[in-house]
Amino acid sequence: MLDFGGFIAKSATSAQLACPYQYLCMEVRGTVFNFYTCGLWTVENWYGTGPWNNNQTKGTVAKFYGQSGKEIWRTGPAPVSGSADWAPVWSLRPC
Repeated sequence: MLDFGGFIAKSATSAQLACPYQYLCMEVRGTVFNFYTCGLWTVENWYGTGPWNNNQTKGTVAKFYGQSGKEIWRTGPAPVSGSADWAPVWSLRPC
């Protein structure tokens, strides 16, 4: 288990990614990342597409940044889920 203010675990395939309340969860190449702690998190070797689930407190928006540090996309206000291309993501802010 790795600590990102949360944990990671191998994913079970499902229509919507299961995600504990107050977490931002995403699946990247078969590994689920669950973020709980706010802050800027740098990620590496993320590519492919996968589901995400923003199950944080109502209205919280997660932001994703590219190599230059500029925001490239954001989730809608929690609770919300979807799918993303992880290749351009270099860092994220869960909240």
